[in-house]
Amino acid sequence: MSINFEEIESIVVETDEKNSIPIATITADTVKPEQGYRVRIKPKIKN
Repeated sequence: MSINFEEIESIVVETDEKNSIPIATITADTVKPEQGYRVRIKPKIKN
């Protein structure tokens, strides 16, 4: 999946429930997890 943040304001990660609960919000320059959650960012590994 390729993400072009020139066309997207943010990505909201949420639970898959009728009344979904947000888990994290991702923008081009920030990642904001909700309290009790964490987000791991994995860098690319050069070959």
